[in-house]
Amino acid sequence: MKPSTAAMASLVVALALAFIPLPAVAGAPFDVTISDADWGKSVAVRYHHGLFGWIDAGRVEFHHDGRTVIAPRGGQPSVTDNLAESLAHYAADRLGNPALGRQLAQVIEREVGK
Repeated sequence: MKPSTAAMASLVVALALAFIPLPAVAGAPFDVTISDADWGKSVAVRYHHGLFGWIDAGRVEFHHDGRTVIAPRGGQPSVTDNLAESLAHYAADRLGNPALGRQLAQVIEREVGK
């Protein structure tokens, strides 16, 4: 018995959806872990992904000399003067939602006490 074209198409779509990462939704919780370093504070960031659970998003470094460095997972570290706008730009590129970046900046700055 040969499967119908519609059944095969449904199977292909279901398999594709199972392997396509979905972006975090607005209001998604973030998990930040702060650790002290000789040069300042390091903030490891994870976000809750709808399909994969907790995902490592990278880190933010606050140096004693005033520099703030964003080191996204899979990206190049960069110095920023405006954490909220830098994270908003990154979230817009990766997740299509700049508000998530601004929300993350608020969480980080509140936790670090900046």
